[in-house]
Amino acid sequence: MNFGNSLGNIPTGTNYGNIGNLGACVDISIINYSGNWYGYITNTSSNSITRLDFGNNLLSTPTATNLGNPGGLGSPRAIEVFVECGQIKGFITNETSNTILSLNFPNGPTGSIITNSISGISNLALPHSIRRFRVGDT
Repeated sequence: MNFGNSLGNIPTGTNYGNIGNLGACVDISIINYSGNWYGYITNTSSNSITRLDFGNNLLSTPTATNLGNPGGLGSPRAIEVFVECGQIKGFITNETSNTILSLNFPNGPTGSIITNSISGISNLALPHSIRRFRVGDT
């Protein structure tokens, strides 16, 4: 969405079509890393993640890459990716397995993704959303 020079303007949108083999996409998380913009989309029907590469302008037409299933995806719903202390991390909720995965991008935004199931969380029933919050330095 492009709001021009004011959030008060009526936005315009661009339909990019099915780039990156999207499949029942549910959520997107966008980050800026080293001056470039990246979007990560959950694809529920294909148990995969699609990455959008916008370059240094979030309004540019992105290139898209389907990253497949980095491990543990089971109808992924929500995704939250963030930069913390120079490292890229994140979370995904899985609807069918009722789990939350942590994400680690050890080689930057275009490298591989390492997933780990977060243990100690029980009684989830069809988790749909997740958002990161931070209090102070912890």
